[in-house]
Amino acid sequence: MWKPRTGNTGRLNFQASVTEVFREGLRLTMVAARTAALTTGLSCAVLSLWAQGAGSLSGGRLQEITIDNHFSLDSNQLSSGPDRAAYLGEAISDHLWVVPSMASSPGQFGAYFKTRVVVTNPTSNSFQVGVSLFNASGKVRDSVLSLNSKQTLSWNDFLGEALGYTGAGAVVFDTWLGAATGPVGNRIILTAEVYSDSPNGRFKTVVNRGVLWRQFVPNSEPYNAGITVNAVERTNIGAFNPSTSPNQVTAQVYSSTGTLVETIVIDLPAQGWGQRAVTEQVTNGCIKWKLTGPAYLYAVTVNNQSNDGTMLTAVQYNGDAALDQGELTASEVTEGGRLQEISSFGDEEVVKLSQPGGPEKQALGSVAQAYYTVPSMASAPGQFGAYFKTKVVITNDTKYSYPIYATLYNNGGLVKRVSIQMAAKKTLYWDDFLAQAMGYTGAGAVIFDSWYGPTGGSWNYIFLLTAEVYSESPGGKYKTVVSDGPEWVRQSKENIPYNIGINVNAQERTNIGVFNFRSTASLTVKAEVFDGSGALVETFQFNLGPRAWEQKALTVPVTNGTVKWTLADAGYLYAVTVDNKSNDGTMMPAVDHH
Repeated sequence: MWKPRTGNTGRLNFQASVTEVFREGLRLTMVAARTAALTTGLSCAVLSLWAQGAGSLSGGRLQEITIDNHFSLDSNQLSSGPDRAAYLGEAISDHLWVVPSMASSPGQFGAYFKTRVVVTNPTSNSFQVGVSLFNASGKVRDSVLSLNSKQTLSWNDFLGEALGYTGAGAVVFDTWLGAATGPVGNRIILTAEVYSDSPNGRFKTVVNRGVLWRQFVPNSEPYNAGITVNAVERTNIGAFNPSTSPNQVTAQVYSSTGTLVETIVIDLPAQGWGQRAVTEQVTNGCIKWKLTGPAYLYAVTVNNQSNDGTMLTAVQYNGDAALDQGELTASEVTEGGRLQEISSFGDEEVVKLSQPGGPEKQALGSVAQAYYTVPSMASAPGQFGAYFKTKVVITNDTKYSYPIYATLYNNGGLVKRVSIQMAAKKTLYWDDFLAQAMGYTGAGAVIFDSWYGPTGGSWNYIFLLTAEVYSESPGGKYKTVVSDGPEWVRQSKENIPYNIGINVNAQERTNIGVFNFRSTASLTVKAEVFDGSGALVETFQFNLGPRAWEQKALTVPVTNGTVKWTLADAGYLYAVTVDNKSNDGTMMPAVDHH
């Protein structure tokens, strides 16, 4: 029984030193900010981080982050809980999850689409979860789920089984049952994928993979890349309006050379959902969104033969203007990078830190970046006759031309680095990135960097990147999304990372992987696999050298199992479950639960 909630907004300034930020003190400062917001009756506070001009560090604001105490439409922030900011793209358990698209209905080319949902309660609490469904007319119905401590629930056709509904729409899950506040421990982890079955196997389109979707507001710069419409693929775009006022969403579709090819308008009623087809042909194009109210935005490109889809979340990208910057020069930065715990940067010795200046220009997960980590790519044969390749699309919507360093790492560490020249307002793409760009056969992790590595690199050289591993067969193309627009979120030793919905049986196999992004330090990781009843069935140990990647196969049968990770330091963690017949995969980042 989710309903919009509003409240007063205001500004509470908190200061944190650079040392504190690099050493996870940011989390504690955010707790203080949110506590003060609750105490003063504000719906949100703004946390400003400042450098305390000492040593080699210059003073000045580094970052500004909005801390929200509930899902507030006025302040456009997702409920954050007491121990984190609303990163909007963060992989973390939370009390409120928005799934912007589900289906239980027939589709094109003989498909019947259903939505598999897995909900896990990793806490020691038992509680109820409110569920609200919205379609093109607004709210359709409410329901309530009951979750016991440590329990996992799953549905192979959520709309049909849980809600008795045929059709499509957006669904909101809320453990606070519509209240402005609630027990902070009542948090869940959720995954959702729309799929269709055929004689060639199951084809899966991941909607939620343990990462909170970002809500956009007017004057933001939402953006999708990798849009294709031709004889082989179709693309649909969609939006969910969570507010109590109507909202008009406009999508401008551009070709890879920057030419406007189509404009689509979606008029959304209060709490309404809508989806439209892109009708003009385009190859690896992009979408620029405009909206009159808050909305969740997506694009999904579907193979016409297999009905396998790639769903991409919109990403904040203002490429037309340079970001406001306050430069810091540090002689040694051991944690490095983003000044948040979601940093993807390693431990280089000298770094030029050019930070954006406001809450709409945060170096966060759902914002275009100058530094991306893709934790798994392949150009190699796999099981059951598959040959896996990796499609990569990079869009530069800025006014700058610049190089991007792409660096490949495998289980032995550094393999190769190449420089990719990006022209202004252009898109580049590869159907087999490791082979075409790297001349490499195998698998590993790749870092894309236009900021730290290249001479003259800059934070202003932001770009948008998507990557998917795929295989082709007589039944069509089967795609496993690795990077859907936002930067991957790494996990640290202070976190409690999980993967849920793990299956190993005659129909599916699961691999788990780790990438150690540190350039000088080794990493030890333990992965414990639990079955649906919570019994430990298998344990894995990863011992990785600096900048090393490794992937292992689960060997013990399990249904809707869980992987619990333990790290000695920090790294990128994932699980990928693959259909043995279609070779279509579902890749999930590990989700942090505190």
